[in-house]
Amino acid sequence: MSAINPTLARDVMRARSDTTSDPLLLRIFALGLLRAQADRGTIVAVLDRDSRNALLKRYLKTVNWEPPPVVADFGGSEVESTTA
Repeated sequence: MSAINPTLARDVMRARSDTTSDPLLLRIFALGLLRAQADRGTIVAVLDRDSRNALLKRYLKTVNWEPPPVVADFGGSEVESTTA
């Protein structure tokens, strides 16, 4: 969603992140916001909602807030077929 419609992705993830306290969901939303080119302050605010997200925040600072690589196809079409 972040690659296809960044504006919609930012709006949805900002709104949804306000309704959760799950640190994993907050990390997912922060990474999605980063990929959707949200401002750094928004991303930090999402991560700062749970101290368990400090490691991701430190990683992002280390890589100068570049999003981690994402596999282009989540459908698995890059996996070779084992059937003949």
